[in-house]
Amino acid sequence: MEIRHLRYFVAVAERAHFGRAADALHIAQPSLSKQVRQLEREIGVRLFERSTRQVRLTPAGEVFLAECRRILGQMTASIESARAVAQGQRGQLHIAFVSGAMGAGALPHLLHDFQELHPDVALRIRPMPALEQIDALREGTVHIGFFSAGYKDSAFEQLQLWRERLILAVPTRHRFAARPGLRYDDLEGERIVMYSRGSGSQLPNFIIAVLHERQVDPEIIHQGADAETIIGLVAAGRGISLVPASWSAFAFPGVTYREIAPERIIQPGMALTWYRRKESPLVAEFVSSVKRTLRENRAIKALEVSIME
Repeated sequence: MEIRHLRYFVAVAERAHFGRAADALHIAQPSLSKQVRQLEREIGVRLFERSTRQVRLTPAGEVFLAECRRILGQMTASIESARAVAQGQRGQLHIAFVSGAMGAGALPHLLHDFQELHPDVALRIRPMPALEQIDALREGTVHIGFFSAGYKDSAFEQLQLWRERLILAVPTRHRFAARPGLRYDDLEGERIVMYSRGSGSQLPNFIIAVLHERQVDPEIIHQGADAETIIGLVAAGRGISLVPASWSAFAFPGVTYREIAPERIIQPGMALTWYRRKESPLVAEFVSSVKRTLRENRAIKALEVSIME
């Protein structure tokens, strides 16, 4: 039995006429009659009562018609689903991001614009430290990661997204909270809270390079596993911190954000990352959507970040 036999049977049953069914199927009527008889012999049941004037379903034929419609409907739906997945229009996409990535304001637009055009794709989104993202990308439990650009591994592909300026986060009771015209030289001897060494973030390397360039020698404390923790430690008076400007979205009580001169743009910035061996049509579609949003979304262009072309 083949799918075409089911289609032939349904065509005859719906029209109650072999001639009209043959015309609709674009086959000769004798061939159609032969195919239906073969079907009846194969399943061992008479499906039609035939006469010179009419064709009528038997009780068994009525039951078989309902099942054939269900099977053909499922088959059509399965084909459409498979095509949608192959074209990156359906499925599940697991996305991870480092804490602080949302604060820049661009990531929500990237997710929103993709979901608007791909309503049949289920997005599973969660925060995750950079090093954990790398492991999850290799294992396939995460398909798209958002963390610092500049990760050196040929097994991964990165799309650079945006950069932003560095600002200072200080306890509200700290003397810097009200001092005008802060400069990097003012940080000499200060206790600075940064990401912990095992976080995988590139931000501490950039900050340390800036401090060395300015010949500033503060006390570095690596205690924060994520953005919220670092800002929380500042609020607790553990020290001050140099942070991306977007972190000012974390309105912790007891924390004041200040500009510091000269302005420095964080390098290498934020990137979208995926694992080459796990690339799929859905991942490719998401990357294309991100590029389009960064290029065309006016709201993103109004943000205080530098979009990387």
